[in-house]
Amino acid sequence: MTVNGENTIDAVFEIMVKHASVGIALVDDQGKYCKVNLHWLSIFETAEEKLIGQPFGKLTSPCMGDGWQEALTAYCRQVLTTGIPFSYRGLMLSGQQRSPKYLDWELQRIEQGTRKSALLVTVIDVTDHMSLQREMSSACDILEQEVAERTSQLAQAFAGLAAAERQMRDLLDSITDAIYTIDSKWCVTYYNSASERFGLTKEFIGAEVDDCFYPNPLFEEHLRRAMKDRVAVHCEGYAQKGQRWLALHIYPTKDGGLSIYCRDIHKDKLWEQEASRLDRMNLVGQIAASIGHEVRNPMTTVRGFLQLLDRKETNDKTREYYHLMIDELDRANQIISEFLSLAQNKLVKLRTGNLNHVIQALEPMFKAQATRHMKNIVINLGDIPSIELDEKEIRQLLLNLVSNGLDAVPANGNVLITTFTEGDQVVLSVADNGCGIPEEVQERIGMPFVTSKEDGIGLGLSVCYSIARRHKATIDVQTGAAGTEFKVRFTT
Repeated sequence: MTVNGENTIDAVFEIMVKHASVGIALVDDQGKYCKVNLHWLSIFETAEEKLIGQPFGKLTSPCMGDGWQEALTAYCRQVLTTGIPFSYRGLMLSGQQRSPKYLDWELQRIEQGTRKSALLVTVIDVTDHMSLQREMSSACDILEQEVAERTSQLAQAFAGLAAAERQMRDLLDSITDAIYTIDSKWCVTYYNSASERFGLTKEFIGAEVDDCFYPNPLFEEHLRRAMKDRVAVHCEGYAQKGQRWLALHIYPTKDGGLSIYCRDIHKDKLWEQEASRLDRMNLVGQIAASIGHEVRNPMTTVRGFLQLLDRKETNDKTREYYHLMIDELDRANQIISEFLSLAQNKLVKLRTGNLNHVIQALEPMFKAQATRHMKNIVINLGDIPSIELDEKEIRQLLLNLVSNGLDAVPANGNVLITTFTEGDQVVLSVADNGCGIPEEVQERIGMPFVTSKEDGIGLGLSVCYSIARRHKATIDVQTGAAGTEFKVRFTT
């Protein structure tokens, strides 16, 4: 920067610089003060007469601390020599209290026409700025610390929520009953692992519930009622898809959707049906035990007198009538005997025995009966352990099942008798390749007087179920167009 003439410099300095808000000093090429403004004097707490003509570093450096006299003198010579400006921020200890004051220095050479160069020095007191900066830095540090703490707290809270959500999901997934939720648009929003048994998979999330699973119009009706009236609904029904009895508990949720709890009650229903069947059979057995002997005694008397009359009769036609009456009494007696075997309190003599031995003893009779009707008996005996059984009753059970099988198959048909173990059970299987049991009879299998045979009494299977019950065994039936299989399961 070049200024023409000393008078001009003085005028500019007086007008523009004297009252400036920054400290300004003019130093000659000898490094001595020429001019200073009021703010410079205020910063360094001195008077103008003490500075003018004095070395730049000598009078300034004592308040700047040790070593600053030489440093300022060196900086002054460097800038005057090279013309390269110099900037620096330094600390000054001010006043008797030696209070710290931060100053921003700038040294710049100026040319005085043909005369020698001079040095323009500006000083800005940035103490307040530094204090504010420190406060802001401290506030930022505090804020950063608070943010870090809050972030940590949020992270911990989020981790806690995530852990709680995982725990809740694990809990819901451990439940064997299906639980799923739908929103107000009938779309699936959540399901647990058990729901997969009912056909729900990941691709159904967001799909309408009708597209996923709802096989029963009754269920749809209850769902719509719960959605519309916002009330809890409980119902049971038979799902054609899956062939299962289901119980639904439907609850409205706060978001306008529904939460559905679905339980498979198929086994419970089967047990209820079995319990009802056993109760009815028990009642029939009690009736049989009550009246069976009372009916049999007079029948025995009548049979005896018919035999006496038959011996004395000489007319062949009359004797034929006697024989017919005796045969019908024997048939009635056989029915009563089977009826009495339904009694629950019938005495059984359980002894350790093997099913295979009973079957092998009956094998010749089975094969003779099959051959007589041009049918086949196939016996496949597995390696099974002995169990507690009443051999006489097991023989009756086998005779009834095999007889039913032979009656069900056509000429050259097969009846297969098999024994094997399954878990802790010994299983006796009697299967045929007949036409199966009619659907209207299937639900009442084992009930007295229920039969699909034209000349059948309907007590054979009832007797089998009673024998199985007294042996603490169960009977499973599988039937269809390809044939029927009865499995009697004995616990070892």
